[in-house]
Amino acid sequence: MALFPILADKVQLSTVAPVGTDAFVCGILRDASNAVARASLAGGAQFSNGLLRTALGQVVYVDATAGLPANTQFVDGLPLSPTGALCCSSAAAVSYSNGIPFAANGAVAADMGLGPELVTNGNFAAGSTGWTPGAGWSITTKLIATAAAVGTFTQSGPVVTAGQTYQASITCDAFTSGGWKLLTEGGANVVGDQVGAGTFNGTVTSPSTGSIYVWSNVILTASFTNVSFRKVL
Repeated sequence: MALFPILADKVQLSTVAPVGTDAFVCGILRDASNAVARASLAGGAQFSNGLLRTALGQVVYVDATAGLPANTQFVDGLPLSPTGALCCSSAAAVSYSNGIPFAANGAVAADMGLGPELVTNGNFAAGSTGWTPGAGWSITTKLIATAAAVGTFTQSGPVVTAGQTYQASITCDAFTSGGWKLLTEGGANVVGDQVGAGTFNGTVTSPSTGSIYVWSNVILTASFTNVSFRKVL
């Protein structure tokens, strides 16, 4: 039996909270129908079969569709982030290894129970398309804050809807000074107040309908390579 439930060449993950009818199969907590594995973007209390799990038994994962986190290591053939989270991608599988489908970037090809990408030009490859820079913000091949005053870098047009829950990710690839956060319309803080580089993931319910913002808390010098928002289905 495969380590994870697989359908249409993708590992099936669900962030729905575990229930009493769930059971462990091959060391992975699955729903009663054996259709999905319980998973979480946060937590991590123990390792089992080489995978980081929450106290409730969910596999901890990171959305690596935009690229594997820096210093990802392959352990028993599976890509694990520096924190031990399983690296997953919503992209199509291009190969299999030990019964597991893999995307082209080396992440596990997975259906993470998420809708399509909502951010336009989230990797900044198309310059400022889809974004409205504030003072001190600019885009070359990535988003750059050069001594940016307290303020925002805004995704143009509506991204989030009031009352809906989203999975978000942002990568700060270089940080010199200041502080930043990722906000939804209405001020919901997705990844907390940050003062460093790294890939940060979070789940948030937006209080209002509108845009998303990269916000500089104080004078900020840093750069960012990816922003992602996807609705939790």
